Amino acid sequence: MALAWNVHFLQKQDIQAETPRALIILNHYLPDLIKGDLDSIRDDVRSFYQSLGVPVVHDADQDSTDLMKCVSAIEEKESGRLDVEYDIVILGGLAGRLDQTIHTLSYLHKLRKTRKRVFVVTDDNVGWVLDAVRFHAFFVEPPPNLTIHQG
Repeated sequence: MALAWNVHFLQKQDIQAETPRALIILNHYLPDLIKGDLDSIRDDVRSFYQSLGVPVVHDADQDSTDLMKCVSAIEEKESGRLDVEYDIVILGGLAGRLDQTIHTLSYLHKLRKTRKRVFVVTDDNVGWVLDAVRFHAFFVEPPPNLTIHQG
């Protein structure tokens, strides 16, 4: 079952129909922080996460993107702790507007120079930057319900 990373179920009149998805998201993937210029967050979404104790931090800096602001928050949390480097999993950013996709890929490459594990995940993609070595092998086991049609 694929998980959708959104809270659009809050807009619907019939919340019961979306309860299973909402519970899955809330039980497994509640964010530690929402940070950015918050220019596109809906009031109901902000209120929803705040009611669950998630800090929503407004950062008016126009010289960095919301992605950069969030990575900065992670780095602040790591600072002074030499034994801690969090894995970063960026949700979204590889679909939609081309400028945002290019920025995500560019920033992923930049982060890879200073961090060990940074990934970008969407419903259809997982992206990361490989280390400079001569050989990489990937072994992917197809899902059991995969059907291959040959024509």
